[in-house]
Amino acid sequence: MKKFLIIFYWLPLHANLHIVKYQGDNVSAHIKTISSVCLQCFNDYPYYNSTPIELHMFYTQQYASTADSLICILFDDKQPVGIATGMPLAHFYTQPLLPHKEDAKTMYYLGELVIVKQYRHKGYGLKLYQAFEEQVKKIGTYKTICFCEIDKTTVAQEPADYKNLDIFWSNLGFVKSSSTCYMEWFNNRACKNIPHKMLFWFKTF
Repeated sequence: MKKFLIIFYWLPLHANLHIVKYQGDNVSAHIKTISSVCLQCFNDYPYYNSTPIELHMFYTQQYASTADSLICILFDDKQPVGIATGMPLAHFYTQPLLPHKEDAKTMYYLGELVIVKQYRHKGYGLKLYQAFEEQVKKIGTYKTICFCEIDKTTVAQEPADYKNLDIFWSNLGFVKSSSTCYMEWFNNRACKNIPHKMLFWFKTF
C-alpha cells in the first residue's frame, strides 16, 4: 500500500496548532491515539459511548488497511486534540441510502469529526473538516461526503451547555436526509450494549 503523509500549519489560529494527514500504512502507528481521542469525546451526551478502547482500536484498525482511507489529527504542539477519520462508503455501509441513488463507490464516509472539550467552539472543528474535505477532493474519485449522527430524539434531554451542530453542518453544505442505520455500542447510561438509531447527512461537490 502506498505510504504518504502531509503536514501543514495554521499560524493565524495558534502557533502550536497544526494538522497532520495520514493515509495507508502510516495510520497504524496512530490507532491508539485515534481511539483515545474519539472515546474521550463520545463518552458524554449524546452518545454516552463507553466502548472498551481495545474494541474501538479493532474498529479503527480498518483505516490502516482500507484503500483511500484518511486520518487527520489536530495537534496542539505534540498533544492530539482533534480527529477526523474517513474511508470510502462502500467499505463501511452497503445498504441503499435513499434518496441517493448514485453508486456507493463515488461516496466518501466521514467516520468521526471530534474536538476535545477545551478546544471546542474556537473554529478548530471547521479547519479540521476543511483539511479533510480538501484531501478527499484530491483523491478525485468521490462526488459526495456523508456522515451519520445519533438521532437525538431518541436520547435524554440535552444538557444546558450542549451546542447543537446542525447549523455547523448546514453551513458546510450538508443536508440531513431520511436515510438511517443502527450502530451498537456500550451505552454508559443503559450500562449495556444497545443499538442506536443514526441519521445520515450528505454533501455533494
